Amino acid sequence: KPVVMSQGDFAGISLPQATRLEGIAAADTLWENYEVFWSANGKQWTNLHKDAALPAEYVKYIVFVNSSATPRVLTLSKTEFSLTLPVKLKPASATTPQYSYYENHNADYMIDGDYTTWTCIRRNQQDDDAYTVKLRKNTPINDVRICMGTENGDYMTAGLVQLSTDNKTWESIPIRGTTNTNYTLEDEHNVKYNDEMTYCDFDGQGKTARYVRLYLSTPNTSGPSCR
Repeated sequence: KPVVMSQGDFAGISLPQATRLEGIAAADTLWENYEVFWSANGKQWTNLHKDAALPAEYVKYIVFVNSSATPRVLTLSKTEFSLTLPVKLKPASATTPQYSYYENHNADYMIDGDYTTWTCIRRNQQDDDAYTVKLRKNTPINDVRICMGTENGDYMTAGLVQLSTDNKTWESIPIRGTTNTNYTLEDEHNVKYNDEMTYCDFDGQGKTARYVRLYLSTPNTSGPSCR
């Protein structure tokens, strides 16, 4: 639906969550008549120019601002403006530390994409516990999200998110926006999803891997299995 915009007015889009864009297509008239800005959080904004490289950071918001004293009519149809978003990888399988599962909460729940399901084994955490996702082939990894239970001590004291091409040699990756690879529930970059779960995003930095794991570098050995 067309929107009449006076000087200083803006309109744009909000993505369901901040993501790294694969492409932006916009009609020349949009670049000519509006200033374009992007933001990851709705607070800090960066100007986006027609011939500039795509933002390397995550993007959640894109807005068009009328900086002219002349009112303009903005129409954001698919033919005038579109984004190319990354395709989510489809894992081949997932594994947990070997043990029986609590009420059939098996490893498949690690990769089903449902934030209300979870995996859990019937024992306390131990040294060298790892939760591993296997991809179908070696793939550049940009984004990894860990969803962790927060009830009843069902989380590690500290962990590492790691990548590997062969399931033998592992490299730790940092929490997004930092150089820190040490993952704890106290880190300020955790996002509370609900009273039972928080998630934290990690930057794969485009490194190639077929295996992605959460390794318990400091397990809570007096607490139950991670969930």
